Amino acid sequence: DDLRAANSTNLYDAVRTIRPNWLRARSPNSLENQGQVQVYFDNSRVGGVDALRSLPTQGVAYIRWFDPISASARWGLDHEQGAIVVSTRPE
Repeated sequence: DDLRAANSTNLYDAVRTIRPNWLRARSPNSLENQGQVQVYFDNSRVGGVDALRSLPTQGVAYIRWFDPISASARWGLDHEQGAIVVSTRPE
């Protein structure tokens, strides 16, 4: 419902509108950039948040944020900024 209400053509713009904090890096030291938020689409890693620009909002069943600890436990240690998971399949 939130995705439809955002009235965006791609997921980057939709997330930026409804959940902008998901796109921000969360480095414990602001002088260090320790990677970026990773994006998964239907269980496949597609890259950083810029990958959301090429994903349309149509057909998305859900989109979920995983904090760095949960993302690292699920996908490995290179998720120090967390992950955004997009699925076209119902939960």
